[in-house]
Amino acid sequence: MRRLGVAILIIGMIQACGEVNLIETNTQEEQLTIDLELIEEYRQEEELTFVEDSIIYPTQYAIIDEGDGEEIELNDIVFVHYVLKLTDGTVFDTSIDTVAENNDIYVEELTYEPRLFTHTETGWAVTYLINNVNQTTNHEIGWRKGISAALKKMKVGGHAIIAVPSIYAYASTSPYGIPANSPVIFEAYVVRAK
Repeated sequence: MRRLGVAILIIGMIQACGEVNLIETNTQEEQLTIDLELIEEYRQEEELTFVEDSIIYPTQYAIIDEGDGEEIELNDIVFVHYVLKLTDGTVFDTSIDTVAENNDIYVEELTYEPRLFTHTETGWAVTYLINNVNQTTNHEIGWRKGISAALKKMKVGGHAIIAVPSIYAYASTSPYGIPANSPVIFEAYVVRAK
């Protein structure tokens, strides 16, 4: 009986407020169109040239510096520092302590170290030796595709920028306090390989 009373109270409150507005969400195709427009604006502002790669599209990448260090060989473990940011330049995650400090996102309890990737016959894969995580989360789909493609063209010392539409990043979630449906820019710096 108490639940019925609460339900009637809620219905009465809704009716008293007048019209109820439901938030309409975009379809994946609509959101992808919006994301690609934002990524194109970012590309133009930063004067980048993204690699056209039909295999990883709509994730796009630009090789900023191929690197002049040692070649990356099959089955190498590759150490990569990263910076994650929005198309407006807001940094929300990084493996570099000074970048975290400069962007007021430093967390003392975190370990700021390069992430480990392995180069196998099937492509590049993240190795979670640092955080002991054994799963692939949804937000990694886009940058894994982009980093896989970019690392094939880089050596140690290389730097790439990967632009990931929101549907292949965090989608409608808001981790780190970023807005839902935000395209993500992933900057990767190859530190070493062994």
